[in-house]
Amino acid sequence: MQTVRLKGSSTDKIITGISNAVNFKKIMFILCYIFSIAVSVFLVVKLVGYKKNDPFPKGSVLWMILWGAWSAVFISFFLLSIDEIKAAVNAGSFPILEAFKSGDPFAVKEEIEELNESEPVTFSYLFREAFIEASIPEEIGKYIVSLYFIFQKKLSGKRPIFNSVVCCGLVALGFEMIEDVMYISGDVFVAVLRGVMPLHFCVQVIMGYFIGKAIVSGSRFWHLPALLIPILIHGIYDGTIFALDLSDWILLIWFVVYIFLIALTVGELIILHRSRISHGDGSQ
Repeated sequence: MQTVRLKGSSTDKIITGISNAVNFKKIMFILCYIFSIAVSVFLVVKLVGYKKNDPFPKGSVLWMILWGAWSAVFISFFLLSIDEIKAAVNAGSFPILEAFKSGDPFAVKEEIEELNESEPVTFSYLFREAFIEASIPEEIGKYIVSLYFIFQKKLSGKRPIFNSVVCCGLVALGFEMIEDVMYISGDVFVAVLRGVMPLHFCVQVIMGYFIGKAIVSGSRFWHLPALLIPILIHGIYDGTIFALDLSDWILLIWFVVYIFLIALTVGELIILHRSRISHGDGSQ
């Protein structure tokens, strides 16, 4: 039996409106992610171009990006598990797992945000969210992956500092591409912020520089700043974001930090661009 619907009925209008809203949300997610991915791809092309005259072994660039992406997935699920455990202890439920079952990535993001918003913003909260559950595990993860390629795959070559920086940058961009999926969710403002200032790339270049210094000097001491400086920069940046609602001064601090990191990223690219033609004695 065929069901006859009244044209222009209220029910049809509601259904159409909901359908359009959902489609619009998905379209915005795709467009925002394309923008962010375009920035990462541009940086990958630049890094590979810097190695044009002295390329890494065939296939290694792709593997660095993939391992960077895999580390983002692994760390994200680890951190999600922590959030789920907290929810289970506090409320006796598993909201993130239920959101995963729904198959809606937006639902997962909304559940995580709701869990975070339910806690008062204190110093201990900011330290835990910005450092314990963000910068420390993420920077350690990228550090381990980068060391694997630099030392195990012997990619430092005759120019340890330059090659270590490029290697770490590629790992960071793989990480960035995956993390963008979780944080953008169709938000144009967030997409622009993350695209203009790729945080993981910025701090990973610093990490690569100090790893290269460790290779050149033969001193393990340089591994300490290689890990601590990215953790501090990453944690301070995230901390200002989590504290934005506390005061207008925090917004100003975040803005200053954001502009500083943009300038730092641009400076890093300029130095890399100039260093690509320097063949030095292995200290470059």
